Amino acid sequence: MRRKRRANTDRELGEGEINIISIVDVSFVLVIFCMVTMSLVLTAGINVLETKAGAATGKATLSENISITLTKDDKILIDSQQVDPDKLFTELAKRLPGTKDKMVILTADENSKCEKVVDILDISKKAGAQRLALMNNTEKAE
Repeated sequence: MRRKRRANTDRELGEGEINIISIVDVSFVLVIFCMVTMSLVLTAGINVLETKAGAATGKATLSENISITLTKDDKILIDSQQVDPDKLFTELAKRLPGTKDKMVILTADENSKCEKVVDILDISKKAGAQRLALMNNTEKAE
């Protein structure tokens, strides 16, 4: 007696086999894709340098640069004169060519919103400021 061979075995149907070559190819393409995209990612940010004693020797004084103050109630003052936020760019573009270092010094209250501070820094940079400085307003209202 001869046994009949089963026609529906796993090998004949192609089930149960994993094609390793396809998995390796797909993995390799994904690794290359990740490497290429990671190299294109740029980190946006602001470089902040801590000053050292004596670093201001030979530099322009505060009066030779533009001083912007952001008050508690979000008013913007340029050299102690209140400026409308919509006119900040034009005012800076007008004043910056007359400065020595093209530097803008922003003094903000500790309770000022970060968004406002960054907006003022962005506007200053677009208006032509080459250097930016941040200062904390340490005066306490009593």
